[in-house]
Amino acid sequence: MGLSVADVMMSGQIDAQQVTAVALGSGFWLPIFLIIIGISIGSTALIGNLYGAKQHSKIAPLFIQSLYLPILLIPLTFILLASFRPILAFFETPAADLEIASAYLNALKFGMPALIIIQFMRAYCDGLGQTKVIMYLSLFMALINIPLNYVFIFGLFGLPQFGGVGCGYASSIAANITLVAFIVYLKYQHVEFKFIKPDFDKIFKIFKIGTPIGMSLLIEVSTFSFISIFIAKLGNHIVASHQIAFNIISVTFMIPLSLSLALTIRVSHHLGAKDYKQAKQTSILMLCISLMIGLSLMCMYFLIAPNLMDMYINEIEIIKLGSSILLIAGAFQIFDCLQVTTTGALRAYQDTSWPMGIAFVAFWVFALPLGYYLTYYSALDLGVRGFWIGLTLGLMLAWFGLIWRLRLAFNITSLLSAQSN
Repeated sequence: MGLSVADVMMSGQIDAQQVTAVALGSGFWLPIFLIIIGISIGSTALIGNLYGAKQHSKIAPLFIQSLYLPILLIPLTFILLASFRPILAFFETPAADLEIASAYLNALKFGMPALIIIQFMRAYCDGLGQTKVIMYLSLFMALINIPLNYVFIFGLFGLPQFGGVGCGYASSIAANITLVAFIVYLKYQHVEFKFIKPDFDKIFKIFKIGTPIGMSLLIEVSTFSFISIFIAKLGNHIVASHQIAFNIISVTFMIPLSLSLALTIRVSHHLGAKDYKQAKQTSILMLCISLMIGLSLMCMYFLIAPNLMDMYINEIEIIKLGSSILLIAGAFQIFDCLQVTTTGALRAYQDTSWPMGIAFVAFWVFALPLGYYLTYYSALDLGVRGFWIGLTLGLMLAWFGLIWRLRLAFNITSLLSAQSN
């Protein structure tokens, strides 16, 4: 996510066409990558349960089994990315934007295997509660990526000026260097990367838990990608406003998302130790914190939306439209915080299929059609803001469904606790 944010932000320093093209490329790649992140989170919940149950000898073998999944996912990713040009061409994306976006993705392909492997290493560390190293490695990657972006975009040190395409090369280099650093860290932690015969039951269990998580993430984020495609014919300024607003909320979304991941880890430890009461209390406390964060982010958008847009681009028309989108995103952010936190708790309970179904109904069945109607057919002349209103109502619907599932999980574990006593 950090790489995509930096790529969109820095390409915006050139012109609207560059930021639109890079945002389209990122918007296509990110949903695919989120499926992979979701699959890797499946191992986080399992490792967290083992850690909480103090079955430490089983953790490393499970981690090694999880590393077989990238062998399948890497070639599958390249196959899916091959559909980029036909899909955008079908939706009448301007040829110039399509060329830049395709070149950006081709440059990014060199780093995709590293990014995928890193996610499964991260899931292992997350399951053990070793989250500081993830923060340090993420900062390390950003510190490499940002200056390299500048070098490749503007053609320093004798290199050609790649423009937005240079972001893809910079991100690829940063990802591969970070992978090497991660391997060195794990070796330092005495993790042995030795061959173990594939245990397809364990691999399938990770896949079974993780795939619905990935699909839920895909459904939500791909909704924004669909919107970018649906509004492409409205012009670069409209798409740029939407994509920059999405980029901004993606940055602030990292706060509740990080808490959600921490909640998955902590609750999985409690469940592994069969401390069901503490698992429930931790979940409720984090929901309260998440609500406060959502309200704080809403206030921030209301107060400084134009300033946030100005960090990306200096074209007045884009800043004005993007600022109006961020005002709607204030309400959007409250329900986004609540739903991602609730989802984090449900992952620890290994309830992932129902949240996927809820996300499908809330975003693809409800929010997208409503947003399309409000954008193109409503008499209110909302424009692209219609899609954001639809998304906000879709998030509200999603949270109602997720909180119902979490209450059900609490009731089941309460019965288990009573039976054990």
